[in-house]
Amino acid sequence: MIITLLVFSYFAAKGLQDAILSTGKGFNWRNKYKQPFEDIKTLHPIYRSYHELVGAKYKEKFFLSASLLVSLSDKWHMWGMFRHSIVFALCLYAFDLNVMLAALSYAMGLIVFNFTYVTFKSKLK
Repeated sequence: MIITLLVFSYFAAKGLQDAILSTGKGFNWRNKYKQPFEDIKTLHPIYRSYHELVGAKYKEKFFLSASLLVSLSDKWHMWGMFRHSIVFALCLYAFDLNVMLAALSYAMGLIVFNFTYVTFKSKLK
């Protein structure tokens, strides 16, 4: 039962992520950067190296806001972090999951994903 709930939660979060991305509400790539944009060339060489390593184009709003803590920048990234947490929880809890239960949960999860996507996409417009 817990496994099924985790799988459904994963696909519900994926549906929310896609609805947010397709409507543009709750997603703003600019949130992770300091406003107005500050070019990384003006930063200290060590801090600039970190920005180049993680692919940040501008100075971060706060330390790690463009990498490890990006889930705090907008709803899309938050739901993505939630999905990754569910996968981690499944790996810890259900390492002995048999193939039939996995296939059934995946199929049911697709139904939850599609229902969530359609429902929230129309409400976010």
